[in-house]
Amino acid sequence: MGLEKRWACHVYEAQRNKLTMPICRAMRKYGFDKFLVYQISWARDQDELNKQEIFFIEHYSTILSKFGYNAKTGGHAGRLTPQARKRMSLSRTGSKHWAFGKKRDPAHQAKLTAARRLRGPVSDATREKLSRAGLGHTVSEQTRKKIGEKRKGHTMPPHVKEALRAANENRPSHRRKGVICVTTNKVFASQKEAAAYAGVSFAQMSRLVRGICQHSKGLEFKSCAVPSGT
Repeated sequence: MGLEKRWACHVYEAQRNKLTMPICRAMRKYGFDKFLVYQISWARDQDELNKQEIFFIEHYSTILSKFGYNAKTGGHAGRLTPQARKRMSLSRTGSKHWAFGKKRDPAHQAKLTAARRLRGPVSDATREKLSRAGLGHTVSEQTRKKIGEKRKGHTMPPHVKEALRAANENRPSHRRKGVICVTTNKVFASQKEAAAYAGVSFAQMSRLVRGICQHSKGLEFKSCAVPSGT
């Protein structure tokens, strides 16, 4: 994209009076004729151009509001500054969100519901793919602490617990999986029962069943069909 065309894009975006990018707000405030546009360098390809953009933004500190109007660090996938992210968040919060106060048309909602029902249950092959995709994925201790802090004080209402328990009991047996202890050949109806037997947490049992961990306390576990009568 040439220099003139890029500047024309900035002018068009500013004239729309919808975007909150620093350059657009400045153009609306001071006027388009108050800006000088000229070329300071050139590049042989897009990769070199990205590197130069990153260099000049850092060199002139134009990502800082008192020196320039850049909202990203530059390059093909430049990162937004914290100030830019905050402005974007505020522009989509509450009454400013495009869906605020809007209700879906009943006919449209009925179509969405019918479309979801037509999808049918997830196939065993798809479940296996999703399961394998998560193998080997680990969460850092820092992330675990953040999740733990966020969940503190949040408890599931009793009626929700009861609804989930009833829904799980009513699931068809072919959709449920049991757990077998390969070491002792003992079969359990759920991961929760297997975790209690092994003396480990539910999360640890889940990792054992999925193969992320090989064994715990000398015991090895795998998923299996739900025992009959459960």
